[in-house]
Amino acid sequence: MHAQRLSDLAIKAWPTLSSAGSPNPEQVLSLREAEDYQVEIPNKLAEVEDSRASKAKVSPRSHFHITFKGKTGTKLAFSQAVRESLKLMADDGVSFIQIQEALGQSRLVSVPGRPNLDEMRSAVARMKSPKGTPYKIEDYDCTEEDLFYEDDHTWMLKRITPHRALDRLQRLAHAFPEDFQFDVEDENNGHTT
Repeated sequence: MHAQRLSDLAIKAWPTLSSAGSPNPEQVLSLREAEDYQVEIPNKLAEVEDSRASKAKVSPRSHFHITFKGKTGTKLAFSQAVRESLKLMADDGVSFIQIQEALGQSRLVSVPGRPNLDEMRSAVARMKSPKGTPYKIEDYDCTEEDLFYEDDHTWMLKRITPHRALDRLQRLAHAFPEDFQFDVEDENNGHTT
């Protein structure tokens, strides 16, 4: 009852608050929503800390071992691991649309036809994210071997760093849990998963 009264007060006070240029409707929470929000924050913080801890184990000298339906790639540098994973998956019949769904729209982009690398970069520079912001062409600074062809489309991977390689492989493992596995070997730390 107390929470309901406070919520009613917030709604009744809204015209006064909004005319003063204060909070917008998303900033006014009932006590019940505020309690849920307080529970979610520590959970999110724990997820971020876990993610950072796993990323910290990857260095430019790390090697990746990948397996897709029994086919493997071993001792791959971070710059090769995602590309080779995509090749194994495509060779087995996984469509690039399925792979894009796993990785995310901006991490694997496509254009119709068979453009060369410069034409592909130009096309990517004209693309916009779902939020309407243009893609940064410097994020797609790659080579011809980073282009993939399927049917009448050309696909391009976003530039890979050690941390991005780990993220992309984790996304693939999550999307294809029965078929895709990977392992990371660091020269200093041995194996991690």
